[in-house]
This record gives sequence, C-alpha cells and structure tokens, in this order.
Amino acid sequence: MEIYHNYKITILGENCRTFTMSSSKVFPQEIIDDALYKNYISDKEIKWVASIKEV
Repeated sequence: MEIYHNYKITILGENCRTFTMSSSKVFPQEIIDDALYKNYISDKEIKWVASIKEV
C-alpha cells in the first residue's frame, strides 16, 4: 500500500504558477518526474521549479 503526500509546487518563469499535487514520491527529483508524467508541468518548465513543499 502506497502512502500519498500532497505537495505544493511553485513554478517561476513566463508560466508562473502554484499548484497542489498528490504523489507517493518523497524525493524532489522523483516528485518533479511524477509531475511531468502526470502532465502538471512540461519538460521546459522543469528548470523553473522554485519550491516543493508538503502540505
């Protein structure tokens, strides 16, 4: 059984935004990869991830 966490992710750049995402991942790179896989962010936005906080 996987445990899911809610993360608040902030993206800077021209598409500046903040969103909340549920993920079973715990390490920052895995969370970013999960967000990319789930189409929350594009591959061009990866370099603009400013913060990842568990909420």
